Amino acid sequence: MDPLNALYDQVAAGIASPPRDYNDFKRMLSRARYAARKGTVEEQQAAITVIQAIGGHWAMSALREFLSLPDVAVRQQALEAAVAEGEGGLLILRDLAEDRDVPLALSALSYLRKVVDRGTTSRARRLMKADDPRIRQAAVELLGHIGGPGMAIPAGRLIQDLDQGVSDAAKEAYARLNGELPRDEPVPWWSETVPEPWQPREDVALPEVLPEEHRDLLSLIGSVARADRPVVLEKIAALSDSDLRAMIRMARADGPVELGIGACVVAELLERDDQVVPIRRLLPDRSPDVRIACAEALAVIGKPSVIMGLRDLLTDPYPSVRCAGLRALHTLLPADELARYARAIKDDSDPSVKALLAEIRGEAAAPPSIAAPGASQPQGEAEERPSEPAQPET
Repeated sequence: MDPLNALYDQVAAGIASPPRDYNDFKRMLSRARYAARKGTVEEQQAAITVIQAIGGHWAMSALREFLSLPDVAVRQQALEAAVAEGEGGLLILRDLAEDRDVPLALSALSYLRKVVDRGTTSRARRLMKADDPRIRQAAVELLGHIGGPGMAIPAGRLIQDLDQGVSDAAKEAYARLNGELPRDEPVPWWSETVPEPWQPREDVALPEVLPEEHRDLLSLIGSVARADRPVVLEKIAALSDSDLRAMIRMARADGPVELGIGACVVAELLERDDQVVPIRRLLPDRSPDVRIACAEALAVIGKPSVIMGLRDLLTDPYPSVRCAGLRALHTLLPADELARYARAIKDDSDPSVKALLAEIRGEAAAPPSIAAPGASQPQGEAEERPSEPAQPET
């Protein structure tokens, strides 16, 4: 066998590095391009592995030939290669934002959303007319952060969308485009640093006399132990509906941690599914404690509009947050769709994440139980959620 072809196979197997000589890696890329046109799925996946290992402009140019192939797994691997490339993979992600496979397109859009990619503006405008409401929602959210002249009009049209998640996202985007809400700054995933070690917050003691101020009550329920929350909740539940809404909306992303946790706890325990939007806004909070509380709340009150945000938690730096996001998606999604989203952590090395994945896969593989005639399962006992988040590796 030709030495360069042998090296190609070794690079595809992950046991060798690609050559740096221009002519050699160009020959490798030629073989990879041929696999895109004539190869089997396995050969195409091996070719993408080689392309990712080579990296750079020429490799990304070759990778574009794989984006129209019929096998979703091949296109998914192309997305992963583009993400690994970083800024150089943006052209690939922009193309995949219009992929016919909805979960794959949503994944591409989530990365473009992180960097507030202005190069996606024209695609986002087209995608606001997509058939799938999840695509329309992701597109209008991205457009709201990109901004620019003339963007408010198309975003405003989606306020009347029949899908509630799309309508809510359009309202937020319209407010951002008109300067009523801040736009996010780009956060390039290729320059993210390793986070500081984190441990869950310590609970505070329940006071003998509960505070009267709504803000103090919200802060208290976000600070006490889980076992003490019902005492505080009893007083909060007695408030009027308008006061409850105002209380939950006191929390802001990256604001006081106690308020963020408290808002999530109140929305979850009172099952306020009308408060999805303010809770969803807390998902990107800097505090892992808030992100965990937010995932737990959305698992109870969530709608399809929260799936993308929860999916982003699967790549969170902290294992406890990844577990919380996975549990929430497990609650909200059917097994087949959950499996697609869970690909993001299929190779996660953390023991707590691996254990949770194994548990979920075991449930999906287990045959349905047959209840005794006339027996019924009590509501609320179909799935138990853990009382404490998993401890992270520090």
